[in-house]
Amino acid sequence: MRLIRHLNEQTPPVKKRPSELEENMLLELIHKECKQWVKEVGSFSITSVPNPVWRGVEENIRLFRVKKGARRSDRQPRFTQKEVFEIFDKAFADKFGWWVRSKGVFTGSEHVSYSYGTPYVFFPMGKYRYVWSARYQDVWHNLTHPTFWEGLTDIERKKHLIGSKIEAESAVKKYHSRNIRGAMRSAGVAFEAIFECKKYLLVEKAMYLGISNRI
Repeated sequence: MRLIRHLNEQTPPVKKRPSELEENMLLELIHKECKQWVKEVGSFSITSVPNPVWRGVEENIRLFRVKKGARRSDRQPRFTQKEVFEIFDKAFADKFGWWVRSKGVFTGSEHVSYSYGTPYVFFPMGKYRYVWSARYQDVWHNLTHPTFWEGLTDIERKKHLIGSKIEAESAVKKYHSRNIRGAMRSAGVAFEAIFECKKYLLVEKAMYLGISNRI
């Protein structure tokens, strides 16, 4: 895409404000490719939406630049027992109709996203759906049963398997599939949101602040 190629080919040597051309190209891209999201959120001005959706990534996107990426369709747990991961994935799928934990793009409030890398403002492109919760910043941090079973006996594993199923059924009740604007319009609210979308944009914070009232 012309905008992505143009922005990625530029390597500014020092931190500076984005040019008017860059801002206008980004606005054009958002209005063209993120129509559903723009319609749902409405105004993106800081006074209307002080708490936008962010995604933390372990890479540095060039200052005031945009990144387009596709969701992973084969996400595997890094620090969670596979059986526990699958229990939660199925619990979410049973309630929301899609494999949230394995096929979702993980996002949240800025504070939450810092835990996963550098946070960038997130814009889903095209059609999407999501689940979100202000109860959990990361559901794994709120479990009483261990999510990794190395060294446990078969009896202990069976016990934790049963416990994980109960916790999964309880956790999904705290997630919603509509009205994420409520969290976005409340400053200081920490939330986790997981999107299903084929593509998304990540926008550097300063660039976002420069265009937010024109989206």
